[in-house]
Amino acid sequence: MVVRTTVFFVTINNLIDEIKFYYKKGIKYLWIHDPSINFNEDHLRKFCITLIKNKLDCKWSAPLIPSLLRKSTFNLMSRAGCIHLRMGVETVDEEILKTFNKFVCLRSVEKVLKNSSKANIKNTLSFMIGLPGEGVDENFSKMRFIEKNIRYINSVKLYIFQLRRNTKVLKMADKFNLKPREDSKDNRYLEYDEIHGLTWEKIQEKHQLLYGEMISFLRENKIPNIIPEKYFVKLIINNTPKR
Repeated sequence: MVVRTTVFFVTINNLIDEIKFYYKKGIKYLWIHDPSINFNEDHLRKFCITLIKNKLDCKWSAPLIPSLLRKSTFNLMSRAGCIHLRMGVETVDEEILKTFNKFVCLRSVEKVLKNSSKANIKNTLSFMIGLPGEGVDENFSKMRFIEKNIRYINSVKLYIFQLRRNTKVLKMADKFNLKPREDSKDNRYLEYDEIHGLTWEKIQEKHQLLYGEMISFLRENKIPNIIPEKYFVKLIINNTPKR
């Protein structure tokens, strides 16, 4: 059984007490769902040290902002039971990343992948397909990035871009050359056209083309396209001794 828990909204002592409670019931797998485990590196290190001192032999997965961390932090996380990290890269076009206020440095992503892998931690990267401004060239760049770092990437999850209601992207739709269709029936997402560009119907065709290309690439390189939760469960199953 896997239990979802959080790190940064409670004190470390309270968190350890919660983990101990589940641990005594035989639950030793944790799915940490903070926005990112490394929001504060010192806090993360204290959490890991406390886990180790309390001899809580738990295995856990956590989301990580792909920013620079000390190599020793990854080793500490591994000693504390971390076996899986999830990172949202979305695109390898840094100009598009800046447009979405997602300040991800690709060099930092590469260093994180390398250091976590050396600490025997598995990595899942997520990519968005069909972000506004993306086309075939950007899709190709994603493939080259994955290919370059393939030894450190254990699984990938692809998501097709959707214009969500009640988001900053929707409020700034014109900045992204998007014109929402107000008659959309979906309660979560809006259909949209590009201003002076593709219609929604053509946008869907483009998305499927780009998605299909990425799926083929992942299959050729034997990289699973799987949601992080399922990959974590596979890790647990593969590392559970057979009776």
